[in-house]
Amino acid sequence: MTASDPHETIAAATRAAAQLRELVLREAPRGVRLAWAEQLRQVVDILTTDDDPAEVLKYAMLTFDRLYSGGRNFSDFHVERPDRAAMVAENEQLAALTGELHGLLHST
Repeated sequence: MTASDPHETIAAATRAAAQLRELVLREAPRGVRLAWAEQLRQVVDILTTDDDPAEVLKYAMLTFDRLYSGGRNFSDFHVERPDRAAMVAENEQLAALTGELHGLLHST
């Protein structure tokens, strides 16, 4: 999803980052949960500033991209469930939110 108005992009990215953070807090493994949630909180904080929209999107993108650095990073995250259908549904939501946020932040 991309929006032509940077304020619309910021609003959509803020919603996606907040939803992704909630999913991380609920489902991420214990050893990385708080670190990932904190980085996503930083993304939300950046997106909710009154600074220049281009700068806001740039710094939110850089902060989001840090989730993918290092050995055990955000690309390793997936939701585990005993019920396969529930697991697939949660992981589809995770992929959709992650993809939407990535697309919004990298569309500038």
